[in-house]
Amino acid sequence: MSTYLIRQMPRLSVVFTTLAGADVDPDNVSCTVRHPNGKKVVYTYGTDMELIKDDIGRYHIDLLLDSAKLWYIFWEASGTYFGAGDHSLEVRSSPALD
Repeated sequence: MSTYLIRQMPRLSVVFTTLAGADVDPDNVSCTVRHPNGKKVVYTYGTDMELIKDDIGRYHIDLLLDSAKLWYIFWEASGTYFGAGDHSLEVRSSPALD
């Protein structure tokens, strides 16, 4: 788990590879973000401009962390190549803001 301060905008990235380690482009790539208030937003490559392709198999999203507590991120690929991964972010407020 990574820790950030509220109002930071980290770049969250993912790399999709074959078992041999070669970067590959899945047919579909999405990133689901669950905000601490429970709201889920799904970003889909090719539909949502927030989800950016950097290179073959490499994607990122810049996420404004506008609320303290835990955020959950789920990456998913489907089609010819498929896979999934998740991680969480702990976001804390600054004592200067309290």
